[in-house]
Amino acid sequence: MLVLALVALLSTLALPAYQGLLQRWALSREAQTLADDLRHARTQALARGQAVSICPSLDGLSCASHTDWGQGWLIFLDADANRLVSASETVLYQHRVTPVVRSISSNSGAARAGLTYQPNG
Repeated sequence: MLVLALVALLSTLALPAYQGLLQRWALSREAQTLADDLRHARTQALARGQAVSICPSLDGLSCASHTDWGQGWLIFLDADANRLVSASETVLYQHRVTPVVRSISSNSGAARAGLTYQPNG
């Protein structure tokens, strides 16, 4: 009985620290995924010889006008290079962020609601 009480007490004390660790891991993983996807978008622009854009997305279908990438993002062939998905443009990849992550944004003044890689990289 005493052992069970000690296990319960230790579990109660360790749980908040463990949850914080899981949240930090999830945020780190999503930030790395975004960096990887930025490289992928550039590679696709070079390989296809077309402009490729990446933008934050709330619904996985269209670009959002804000600079928070915490809901997910799209990579798409951007024929008119306006950083918005048109009906005639092909979405190459869509990423939905883990629900644990609430926000991914830049702390610099250069935060963007999307960017475009030109065919020359």
